[in-house]
Amino acid sequence: MADDRSPNRLASGGRGAGEVPLPERGATTVTVAVPDGRDQQLLTETLSEYELRRVEDGISEGTDICVVGVGQLDDCRTRIRDWKRSERPAMAPVLLLVPDSVSDPWSQHAGEFGDVIDGIIRIPASKRAIRSHVDGLMAVRQYSLVAARRWERLELYSRAMDNADIGISIADARAEGAPLIYVNRGFVDLTGYSLPEVLGRNCRFLQGDGTDETTVTQLREALEAREPVSVVIRNYRKSGEPFWNQLDIVPVYDDGGTVTHFLGFQRDVTEEIERKRLLEQYEHVFESVSDPVVVLRADTTVVHANGAAIDVFGAGFAGPEPTVLADRLPTELAAIVRRACRIVVETGQTQERELSLSVPTGQKRTFQVKFEHESVSERDGDHIIAIARDISAIREQQGRLTVLDRVLRHNLRNRLTVISGQAEYVTTHADELDPSALADSAGAIQAASDDLLDIVDTVRQFEIGRNPEKSSDPLDVPTLVRSAVSTLRAEYPEIEFSVDGPTTARARCPPQLELCLEQLVERAVDGWERPSGRFAVRIVDDPSNDTVRVRVEVPGMEFSEIALSALEAGSETPLEHTQGIRLWLVKWAVENASGWVSLENTESGGVVILSFQRDAETGSRQTH
Repeated sequence: MADDRSPNRLASGGRGAGEVPLPERGATTVTVAVPDGRDQQLLTETLSEYELRRVEDGISEGTDICVVGVGQLDDCRTRIRDWKRSERPAMAPVLLLVPDSVSDPWSQHAGEFGDVIDGIIRIPASKRAIRSHVDGLMAVRQYSLVAARRWERLELYSRAMDNADIGISIADARAEGAPLIYVNRGFVDLTGYSLPEVLGRNCRFLQGDGTDETTVTQLREALEAREPVSVVIRNYRKSGEPFWNQLDIVPVYDDGGTVTHFLGFQRDVTEEIERKRLLEQYEHVFESVSDPVVVLRADTTVVHANGAAIDVFGAGFAGPEPTVLADRLPTELAAIVRRACRIVVETGQTQERELSLSVPTGQKRTFQVKFEHESVSERDGDHIIAIARDISAIREQQGRLTVLDRVLRHNLRNRLTVISGQAEYVTTHADELDPSALADSAGAIQAASDDLLDIVDTVRQFEIGRNPEKSSDPLDVPTLVRSAVSTLRAEYPEIEFSVDGPTTARARCPPQLELCLEQLVERAVDGWERPSGRFAVRIVDDPSNDTVRVRVEVPGMEFSEIALSALEAGSETPLEHTQGIRLWLVKWAVENASGWVSLENTESGGVVILSFQRDAETGSRQTH
């Protein structure tokens, strides 16, 4: 915003830009057209400090002033006019030498002033007078060069500002309200207001209900302090449409250091702001989802990974050093991932793969991974988003249901065989059976039916197939164990039960813990000829291993190799399966609480150990 006296302020944007200085005399070129003889000799002596040229070959480039004798004017008139035209808008001064004998030469040549000549001097004249005329015209010439350069610069600035894609405005800082005195085409296109609607007004007319007052205050305080300011502000077009305006304002100073104008630049950044907000939303979703998400390059180099992915692959997975996902996987899985990424890049088609990985906790987890072409950001090159859904619980539940189906079918088939056989026997021999034999068959049918109902009721109580998620509620283990033992003592008075361990020990155990103990006892009792014996239950609170264990000793019971291997593997084969459902139900209930079951055969009998994750916030109290 420089005033007319210093247009070069716009170029420097600062204070104290100096004027173009006048050149030294030795740097001034004078072309002369005078006859040989005394006049030429006088000029040569008088203007010896200047660079002198002859006019015979025309007025050469670089000439600052011409000195022409009146007798040579006609011959030089065309060349003088051409020279003057080529120098515009700068002045090309011509000094005419007129003999003293010519009366009133100014009136005689009045029509040629400015067009052909710019000054007249009578000769003979003193050297001082000649130099004074030449220096005077040279000063005008130099100031005209300064003005021409300023004009060219202003023309350049004007064209640049008028044709700029962004909005440019100039406000008068000296006038009340800092009204706009100039806006370019970009400003008009940006706001929708015409020049007459804009000039003379303060830029505040672009603000509206949605404009942030804090930003407005920041702008006002910066302008009052005559300081540069840069903000993103919500403005409104003439149509009422809101847009985000990247507004930069800089003060412009005069030679005295006073701010005279404000130069403003306006740029519509609505798309950038909205895209940034969208990316922030995606980033928030990316980081907050519980599923592992990884952004990969085509070679499986990790570009970004969310917290869930870092939990799966370890703390160094998305560190400062480049990580290649395939290098973190076993050879077989690495080949699967590379192939999926290659197909996505080459075809753009989404790929799905199922991968089983060992996580840092040592657990084996199964993930369904979807590989998709990434299109949210503007990253260079091909990128793939890999979204992993942990389906371990689903696969575990499917495995449980498979075992449950096989065991139930086996048990149901055995019981139904009994029922069917006894029913057929009764039907076939109805006329031959005495009441005692008929009662025996009915009893067998009743017992088999009761077994079936018991199996169905037990499965229902364990809720197998309905809740694959891990339980995380800590419960007091001794309280549940003692409650279960109290029930068992009432049901089996002939059996001796003992409980040893702390009175309090909280752990993450299944709510069906009492049912688990009842099923273990019932499984053992089923193998006895008469319900008598001894069960020893010991509770162990082990802070060093963060576990609470329930150890159940069953004298006289021995686990088969099939039962031991099947429960350890977590599955059965069609040809090798356990006879009962009770151990499976106990195992699944415990594992659903992130615990584990182990079986042992000792010299005195079988041992079942139920281990649970200890609640670290609570201690235990020992009793016997």
